[in-house]
Amino acid sequence: MTTPFLQAKYPLIGTGENKFLEISISQPEIDTHSPHSDFFCICKILAPNFEKSYKIFGIDPLQSVWLSLRVIKLQIIEIEKSTSLKCEYHFFHEFEK
Repeated sequence: MTTPFLQAKYPLIGTGENKFLEISISQPEIDTHSPHSDFFCICKILAPNFEKSYKIFGIDPLQSVWLSLRVIKLQIIEIEKSTSLKCEYHFFHEFEK
């Protein structure tokens, strides 16, 4: 991934150590394989025993970033459900209500 466009580091609650969940989103790029000049961002999520990257597509740069934030939110929820880890992320809850 190139230099992240957005990145954040959140403490993991109750780990007893300085462990973090880190997220990053790349600068939106034009998908050269798309006939419609769609955009994509690369999202990366790192946590203890977890590392995943996603290519998130949108019809324009704004939509690709917005969808990336949604995917990251859903992945944080899944990480919390599947492990005993809890992420201390503030102001990232139900921002669409």
